[in-house]
Amino acid sequence: MLPSGVGIPAALPRQDHPFEGGDQPPLSPLSTDLRHAHSRTSQLLFEAPVLLPLSAGQRQLIEQLDFFKKWYLFCHVFYICAFVMIGFIGLRALVPHLASIDAFFLAVSSVCNCGLQSVDVGGWPDGATLFRHFLLLPGGVVITSSFQPLLRIFMLHRVRHIFSPEETDTPQEALLRARKRAEARRLHYAALVSAVTPFVYFFVINGVLMTLLWCLNTSQLSGFDVFCMTLASFHSSVFLPMEAYASDAAVTGLVTAACALGFTAFPVFLRFFMLCEWFLVRAVRRLAGSVCCYAALVRAPPHGPDGGEERSGSETDISAALLHAPPRRPYSYSACLDEVNAAFREAMSSKAPGTFHPFLFRPSETAFLGVAWCALTLMQAAPFWYEQWDGVLHGYTWLYKLYLSLCQAAVVRFAAASFVPLLEYSNAHVAVTILAMYLPALPISTDRTYRKWRQMFRTSIVRLLTSRLFWLFTGMVLVLFAEEAGMRERLLNDRFDLMTRTFFEVISAYSGCGLSLSLPGSSVSFVGFTGTFSKLIIAAVILGGRHRFVDLGIDLGFSSLQCDVNAISASSEGASPSTNVLACEQQQ
Repeated sequence: MLPSGVGIPAALPRQDHPFEGGDQPPLSPLSTDLRHAHSRTSQLLFEAPVLLPLSAGQRQLIEQLDFFKKWYLFCHVFYICAFVMIGFIGLRALVPHLASIDAFFLAVSSVCNCGLQSVDVGGWPDGATLFRHFLLLPGGVVITSSFQPLLRIFMLHRVRHIFSPEETDTPQEALLRARKRAEARRLHYAALVSAVTPFVYFFVINGVLMTLLWCLNTSQLSGFDVFCMTLASFHSSVFLPMEAYASDAAVTGLVTAACALGFTAFPVFLRFFMLCEWFLVRAVRRLAGSVCCYAALVRAPPHGPDGGEERSGSETDISAALLHAPPRRPYSYSACLDEVNAAFREAMSSKAPGTFHPFLFRPSETAFLGVAWCALTLMQAAPFWYEQWDGVLHGYTWLYKLYLSLCQAAVVRFAAASFVPLLEYSNAHVAVTILAMYLPALPISTDRTYRKWRQMFRTSIVRLLTSRLFWLFTGMVLVLFAEEAGMRERLLNDRFDLMTRTFFEVISAYSGCGLSLSLPGSSVSFVGFTGTFSKLIIAAVILGGRHRFVDLGIDLGFSSLQCDVNAISASSEGASPSTNVLACEQQQ
């Protein structure tokens, strides 16, 4: 039995908790030190005017969970760096002649899903090529988007004992524990659905695209080529040149679709994909219900001629027994389907769907993202129509010119697949490409208002050091200083000078695109001709750009649940409907 006091007050003053927001009735004020001491631990346990008592061990557990909620970005960086080291060691073992700096750069580029390469990987053995493609998986946007709901499941599992009933609970504390148990159960299934969906999405989309590419391509691609091309395109990390496939409509279209569905268009199609999953779950649920009803009807014993009299004679006894006996538990499979169906309803109808999945948005926001994606694609395609209609697109029919330009425009922002020669772009076209690469492909959740510091100087320093443009410009300047002397003669008669190439390379690395204004006749990115210091700078830019879409922290999501009396109905908890209504009124 847990201690009931441990020095924690039974009530807290009105305050806005970062993870359990809402209006609360004014209570008697407490001291500032006491309120500060329990502001973090009360996020899960407070609901005006009740604060659940905690033991010392439970308080320490809550503080550990607060670390994950506050420092999720740090954990994500550590996770990516761990796989970078695994990739570095693996590449050094599989490609013995590969230099250490090149192995490190390729590991960073692969894990962070960037297509920049410092060496030519086209001649690598199949084992090394397969390993490099598998390095794309742990850092992919689709796969890593499941980490927040997975961590939420872990956190809910850790705090489940705190919500267990205690003999020393007051009526209000018992009511709060029952409510939190019901909310935790709903959040558990909602997080489970949100965690499984990215993996289902990954296998379904890649399976369909691989099948279509295998059946429709006219370039005689082998099964290994189809697998690697689809996997690299889905992670927007195409290392090999794609100009040879420009006339293959299946390759250009499916590679473009894979690049979009795996990165830029993922938030647009995620809601539709989850709606399809929900429809499938509802269909299976109805089918399972029909099968169970039919099975129960078949197993029901037939009534004899005296069965009616016996039932009539004992009707009172049976009714009395049913009133006091616990309700029969439904089939476990049907109950699981009911919980999953309720979880989909919770996520799809929530006013804050981002609590359940970081890339799940409301219908209006999803539509806006789709319109913005189409607008940026048209902006990228305009230079092809204006400047390259009779240039790099020469030799194709007007309809295929339109198709190829749209495919190239859709894929060029955040994938290193280029079906036309990039060195034939004009300076204006290169500038448009740089702008499109810098614009965020996904909504950046970490764009938050900085604190208003009292000192103006401190405010300016903080904003400068947290500015993306400042660090990108600093990286470009460092590369220019390091490479100016060695590149001056090599780029003397070239169309693009060192500053243009460096600026393009830095923005491409930051966006994870992987396009490069390489030297003529080379299949290696421009960074491959630079020194060790410049490669480390570009690798740092890739690592920083990979985390601009990652949340600073996460929330368990208790405050995002809607006050649904039916969903909170605690038949298994022993609470009455009137008690549930009272709980909802207290929360509101």
